Amino acid sequence: MGTRTGAKVCLCCRRRHEEKYVEVEEHALYKGVQVTYTARYKYCERAEELLNDTEVIAANYLAMRGAYEKREAYSSVIGE
Repeated sequence: MGTRTGAKVCLCCRRRHEEKYVEVEEHALYKGVQVTYTARYKYCERAEELLNDTEVIAANYLAMRGAYEKREAYSSVIGE
């Protein structure tokens, strides 16, 4: 699990503090295909909660779609 920081007003606790990101391995079904990808979430230490804003949702969607495309490309190469 990796972290990145930056000072902003937290959408969870509404206070200014270092913004942290955590990375989590996620599994999802996309277009009928099971994919595994690394999702990133904002994390508020004060509230001990993960946050999803539009930036996080968009980035995680792209990561999921990328995992799907990579898997489909691999499947076409090996003939599945």
